[in-house]
Amino acid sequence: MWRERIIPKGKSYGGITLYKDKKVYELWCPASAVALYLKLELPLRTAQVRWLDSGEADLWRYQNGSWVKNTGKLAPATKLDLSRYSIGRGVFRCVQSAESDSSALFINTNKTSDILKDGLSKGYTIPWQHERVLKWLELLRNWQEKYNPIERPTQWSELKRKHLGDIKSKAQLEEMIPTCFLFRHRSSISEYDFKCPISDKEPARLWFKLLSELEQRCEQRREMLTDNSPIKFVKPSHGDFRNYISTYFPLHTLRVSLITSFALEGGVPIPVLSKLVAGHSRIIMTLYYTKIGQAYMKKVMSEAEDKLRLASEQQFKEFLINTEYNDLKLGTAFNDDSALRAVNAGSQVSWQIMDKGICPVGCQGCDNGGEQTVKLGNAPSSFAPTPRDFQGNVKNCVRCRWFITGPAFMPGLIAHFNNLSFEASEAGERHNTFEANLDVLKKMKFSAMDANEPFTREADLKAAEFEYEREATKVDALMNDMHATYRLIAQSTQIMNSTDETKLQLLSESGFSDVTAKLEDNSQLTQLEIVCRNAALYPYYDASKAVLKRGQAIDLMLRANGQDPLMLYLPDEDKLKVGNQIMLLIENRVGSFDKAIQFVESQSSLAEIGLPNAIGEYVKTELSKSANLIGYLNPHTTQGE
Repeated sequence: MWRERIIPKGKSYGGITLYKDKKVYELWCPASAVALYLKLELPLRTAQVRWLDSGEADLWRYQNGSWVKNTGKLAPATKLDLSRYSIGRGVFRCVQSAESDSSALFINTNKTSDILKDGLSKGYTIPWQHERVLKWLELLRNWQEKYNPIERPTQWSELKRKHLGDIKSKAQLEEMIPTCFLFRHRSSISEYDFKCPISDKEPARLWFKLLSELEQRCEQRREMLTDNSPIKFVKPSHGDFRNYISTYFPLHTLRVSLITSFALEGGVPIPVLSKLVAGHSRIIMTLYYTKIGQAYMKKVMSEAEDKLRLASEQQFKEFLINTEYNDLKLGTAFNDDSALRAVNAGSQVSWQIMDKGICPVGCQGCDNGGEQTVKLGNAPSSFAPTPRDFQGNVKNCVRCRWFITGPAFMPGLIAHFNNLSFEASEAGERHNTFEANLDVLKKMKFSAMDANEPFTREADLKAAEFEYEREATKVDALMNDMHATYRLIAQSTQIMNSTDETKLQLLSESGFSDVTAKLEDNSQLTQLEIVCRNAALYPYYDASKAVLKRGQAIDLMLRANGQDPLMLYLPDEDKLKVGNQIMLLIENRVGSFDKAIQFVESQSSLAEIGLPNAIGEYVKTELSKSANLIGYLNPHTTQGE
């Protein structure tokens, strides 16, 4: 799209004041518009979109839905170029299979997951042949090649702060692979920016314009809120201040909304969703109470969560005892009608109340808690055992047909989901490592076969296949358990938000309503902290790996502040309690959970929040009453001192 217009004299154009009228031809740069479109289609961070690679320097080129050899001027030619670009760093990724080749999306950055990875290992693939997205990305790449070509891939060290957003160290920038930025800023006043990605302000301004237009259209159609007030999407201007960017729905919130929408409204299975977000992502579920506000809800739940949980579970048990079958079906979450029939037919003496729900057969139905097997003639129905969990245990309640739960058990279900998500994240990383190792060995074997040479690493290949398949089985079990848990949570949420006055609320006397469960992709430390806090409430969860990793993060922060590590010297049974106390202490000083996580992740100065030596003293004061801790809290003290 282009236009012709006259710039009157006296006006500024290109940074120069014109002394006479000037006719100009202007071409529209679609980079910001396509970036915003991508944000609306996929749950990506704005920075991930801005930094995408066009693939102009890759060995293979995506063209009209097919893959051809790249013959462009940036195509890899030397051995060094081939080593960097032959596997492809562009957003277009060819996925080869026995049946046919397909196209996927490669996201070349992934925030905290890229830490400690070399340049070629950064990023992840979304195995989704999203035709609309591929079409517009290809059109943008072609536009950039024609109207904004570059001579070479851009070094990350050439980027300025406005291009990077989050500050990256010089060492980090030097490790990044040179990139042909797809969203190059051709419409910038500065020619230097032509090779660089657009800033985060560009799509934000366009988002503001989009919401402004939507607000006007709602007003024209006389669409109002329930209280007859106008619908507002953008924040108003005040006095001399002219608002061009602030909205009530910031652009970054699109990501959380899309993740939750895909899962809750679209019914996307958790295994698929985790691939969509970030390969095997660190997905965290959070309850949001929209009617009363999240800050107040957090305060209430922090002070009384355990008490409320026990009261709600007892109330749920009474509900099961006194409710008829049809009402029971509407007020509970379950996998199979067998659970309802068992509740109505059995005695509550055999019921086993757990953190996630109730087993009406006293945990004695694990051997037949699975799907119905093929029925032959008049033979009685038979059922397979409950699918085993990722550790091989047959007691896997969330996938058992006898299991029944509901709103009263939402905290336990969400804690279980987040624990599974942590295990899936860890298993997913191991799976990806084994897969990469297997791919290398397979390529070596194929190369040897092509050259009619013997392949001498057959034993290594078989071992790699075994490790890969074992980890894939574990990941599959975890993902299926996550999906089963999510289904039960979704049923419970629907019950809580139903209009039936006889429904059993999570907190029946609190008047809370409009409850939603949201999925978010978070950093590793956020996930570790949530799992560790859940472990304090549900002590029979095995959180040992999470406790150990969080302890390492805390010790790294202490070392960065010139203090001796604390967590390293504590016995395993005390690491959880001490770690929780330290994180709560930091949270109280910085003001919020999120800020506490950022503080530890960035290894910030404790002196900034008035804690130069307070953490060690705090732990000693709180815990040195226990005799077995004294030696650990004073690791440099020798016997007899």
